[in-house]
Amino acid sequence: MPLGWSSPLLSEVAHRESGHTPDIGVPEYWNGDIRWLSLADCDRLNNVFVSETTKSITKLGIENSSARLLPAGVVVLSRDAGVGQSAITACPIAVSQHFLAWECSEVLSSKFLYYWFQRLRPELERIAVGSTIKTIGLGYFDKLRVPLPPKQLQLGVSNALYALDVLSNEIKALSDAKGDYKRGLMQQLLTGQKRFPEFLSEKWGEVHLGSIFLERNEANRPDLPLLSVTGDRGLIPRDEVDKRDTSNPDKSKYKRVAIGDIAYNTMRMWQGVSALASMEGIISPAYTVAIPTDRISGRFAKHLFKYPPVINLFHRHSQGLVDDTLNLKFDRFAKIKLTIPRDVDEQERIAGVFDLVDREIALLAAQRAQVELYKRGLLSRLLSGELKVPA
Repeated sequence: MPLGWSSPLLSEVAHRESGHTPDIGVPEYWNGDIRWLSLADCDRLNNVFVSETTKSITKLGIENSSARLLPAGVVVLSRDAGVGQSAITACPIAVSQHFLAWECSEVLSSKFLYYWFQRLRPELERIAVGSTIKTIGLGYFDKLRVPLPPKQLQLGVSNALYALDVLSNEIKALSDAKGDYKRGLMQQLLTGQKRFPEFLSEKWGEVHLGSIFLERNEANRPDLPLLSVTGDRGLIPRDEVDKRDTSNPDKSKYKRVAIGDIAYNTMRMWQGVSALASMEGIISPAYTVAIPTDRISGRFAKHLFKYPPVINLFHRHSQGLVDDTLNLKFDRFAKIKLTIPRDVDEQERIAGVFDLVDREIALLAAQRAQVELYKRGLLSRLLSGELKVPA
């Protein structure tokens, strides 16, 4: 323990409250003016401050249940279904029984406790028990000690970490704005609402996908690397997918995909799971490989197939009784009609705009990942006293 630090029980420096839920069967308990934190709000946590919630309750609901209205500045922690997620309340709020809340004494900063819970989260996930929903017993928190520096040092530590949170959130907001910008561009450029001046004399036309794509059904290439089509990362090596490899050891029936092909998941094309191949390899027989002809730019098709109205067409033409069994084999894919630029140069120009926006979004994602990585390292060093910050 660094000089000047102490390690009191958490219960000695913060008062704990358990959450409760008003009677769901009593309508007058709900839709009032009191924010109420429930399981549905778990994804709103880990953003330092939480105020917006999906539900609200009435004062009657508070009075007729054991729930308590907590003040702003309380640290809340999920004890199940998202174990270890935490936040600080930005306004008076009530919480469900899935959360615990701590009101800090004057010797403990709420921000410092919040960041300490963030550092503790891997341990909280490890000790949680249960089959379907894991939870942390209250006894764990009764014995929990918190490494406590002087109050001024707590503020220095938490402010340094908070600055990184602000930076990370600003990068995310910029990335989200870029995503909205791209969606607006797709609406304009993929429908011909906005065109480049040099192509205004060129016409767009309706085509069947079968007239601009051929199917590739080459197999027996086990010498090639195994690839996987992902919805957000494109076509990547299978060993980069964060899932257990369930592929057949016998790869003789796996399909070859060449650079420039469009590969798509036959059973998830209606969800937009397709990619332009930037490497040669083999993919599962459950996938379909489409070869662009000289009438269609593969780069253009990559973006076109992510456009929501086109994805809806894929859904309409897929076969199956329910979503889980829908599939879009090449024969049905080939019958789909789309209106596209006849000039491949115009297709390429449109694709270039989207590629540029995608690169900007990818750079922002990489930048945010670096900030988060730096923060995790700083979190450990600051909260252990290894790294000093000015009070």
